[in-house]
Amino acid sequence: MKWMAVVVLLAVAVSPASASFLCTLSGTPALVAAGGLAEPAGDVVLQCAGPPGQTVRMTLSVIVDRRIANPVDPASGDPGGIRLWLDSASTPAPLPNLPRLFGNSVVFEGVTVASNAGGQLTLRVAGLRVEAAERVTASISVVADAPFFLPSNQTVIARSAPGLYATVLPGALCCAGPPVPDTLDWPSVLARKPWPVVVRVTEGFSSAFQPAASPGPPEHATRLLIHLSGLPSGSRVLVPQAIVGGRAAQPTRSGAFGTAPDPGVYNPAPKPLLLGLVPQADPKGAGGLPVPPPAAAVPLNEVREVLVEGEQAWVAYQVMEADPGAVEMAEIPVWVFTPTTRTNKTVIARAEVRLAPLSEAVGAIRGAPIPRYTDVVPPPDCPWQGDCNADYFPRLFVVPSETTEFVLQSGGGLKDGYIFVMNDGGWFIEWDAFLRDPADANWLLLRGTAGYAEGSYHYQLNPKELPPGEYSAEIVFRQKNSPTGENAEFVIPIRLTVTEGPPPAPPKPPAPPSVPAPVLWAAMTVPFGFEGPFASGGWLKLQGNFFSGETAVSVGGIPADVLSVQPGELLVRIPESLGRGMQPVVASNGAQSSQPLFISVLPVAPSIVAVKNAGGQANGETAPAAPGVEALLEVTGIALADEPVWVNVHDRWQPAGKQAAPLPGLHVLRIVIPEDLPEMMTAVRVCVSGPGVDSICSHPVPIWLGSK
Repeated sequence: MKWMAVVVLLAVAVSPASASFLCTLSGTPALVAAGGLAEPAGDVVLQCAGPPGQTVRMTLSVIVDRRIANPVDPASGDPGGIRLWLDSASTPAPLPNLPRLFGNSVVFEGVTVASNAGGQLTLRVAGLRVEAAERVTASISVVADAPFFLPSNQTVIARSAPGLYATVLPGALCCAGPPVPDTLDWPSVLARKPWPVVVRVTEGFSSAFQPAASPGPPEHATRLLIHLSGLPSGSRVLVPQAIVGGRAAQPTRSGAFGTAPDPGVYNPAPKPLLLGLVPQADPKGAGGLPVPPPAAAVPLNEVREVLVEGEQAWVAYQVMEADPGAVEMAEIPVWVFTPTTRTNKTVIARAEVRLAPLSEAVGAIRGAPIPRYTDVVPPPDCPWQGDCNADYFPRLFVVPSETTEFVLQSGGGLKDGYIFVMNDGGWFIEWDAFLRDPADANWLLLRGTAGYAEGSYHYQLNPKELPPGEYSAEIVFRQKNSPTGENAEFVIPIRLTVTEGPPPAPPKPPAPPSVPAPVLWAAMTVPFGFEGPFASGGWLKLQGNFFSGETAVSVGGIPADVLSVQPGELLVRIPESLGRGMQPVVASNGAQSSQPLFISVLPVAPSIVAVKNAGGQANGETAPAAPGVEALLEVTGIALADEPVWVNVHDRWQPAGKQAAPLPGLHVLRIVIPEDLPEMMTAVRVCVSGPGVDSICSHPVPIWLGSK
């Protein structure tokens, strides 16, 4: 609606004795939460000057440029929170007139007021709730029995700003469990070391977190809704029953932001931010009643379980107390307990937090929650907390393990390359990788496009179909979970020179950036991953981080052969000259070496790597070995074993001689399946003796026997 620069509101049935009023319109611009659908706007004030003691009868209307959300019900006498005040009386007094809603207008009919002895007549409309906008304005319309002159008829009653800033740290659920404790309290939960998802919330401005008014409906308060997704089937989720904010003497601490976890202590005297769990809230954060706050200063040790549906769960907290003059913050831990029977596979449990209840109900809709909000993603809160560069946040760092300039022959085979992906911060890193410039470089093969851990990233160059020439591309690594919202990006240029004949010796590349030392965390037998013992001359499988084609390994100080490299895994042949005892295993990237990992080494320690039928086909349920027919065992750890070697099939023993295998550290044993054994799946094992070892046997492995 457009208004004239000077508005004259004519009186109705003006008496000859009536005199005019000259008025001004003003508002109190309230700061409201962006996305709010029922935000408390500032008051609208009409201040007029006229003859003293003049009685005026009028209809007063307030027109707002956004939708009004007060649930006015004239039939029941419910004003929906809107009141009309006469402020020019000796003391401000509410008028009995009930409002009526017409679209975006609030109308007070049959208003009878009088100017005071000084000729002042001031009316104030308070309690408006409106749909938030960058700028919310109000105008006035007066139909009265005296003239009212209003030179300017628009005022600002609200301006919006983010009501919530937040940091969300997802959970990396790598393994099964842990089991839920019998007692639901902080000490019992922390003792089980569950997988945490952490949410930190910061108030956008003072009074953005609105507690329920007293007296008033207890649910008329701001809520915080946390929605979890990606939970493994059968997971259970526990949360604190109450959270006390960061301004408390002993606030709730999640343990994720540089401090130890702490349930916090609630003390009602200073009235810090207090959040109470709403157990029966629906997925939009509406409904239910919050758990009442404690009556005295006590630790907030209580923990409750929340509902999980499929792979999702939600948690609602209501603002129970807050200081309207301070900006509040709070940390909210969410603990995930996955089934103890699930496969040990890493799953990322993600979370989002919103001001709640969420709603699409715009305008004065009876029964809709107050306050209520649209689904607005909160900006990061680390700029407000001053910790965007803190060590407890993940920080991506990427460095090649070697040169990224290659010379290969046209038609040649694949060339492996490795890049080390590291987290220079805390929590865990999430990243993705892709080709850029050009994105369709089919000669450059990425063995993986995303991850959530440190380690070696594997790529390959394929010159087979390339004519001679120069080729280049870029591998881009991008962080996905920066708390600032600005994710780091690393560009690794790859250059390939393809030659017609054998490639010339490449120029000595510049020294790459300092690469990390390998990390060793497990040594296992091949193929089943037992902890040993291991044999001189036998195979050893190492698990860890930061392995590449240039990674060297020593056992007992003697260089060992690295037979294959996979991200996170090395296959190594132990030197035959190594003596028995506890020997250190060390992996090195140039001058950077791992901490030693000690293993038990014997002269002999057999391990069956593979069982094959006579034709070389892998033995299995669909390819059994026939009785009376030869089978082949590929065995490691018997380089120094005496002959014959003894083999047990089911319950039958037979000798076998060692034969060389194509791979170093491996021997072939030829056996004959006993003719009288029935069709079945049974086990085979190998037993040997050697220098200083009377007898040692392998772990049994399955073998399938067929019919004749």
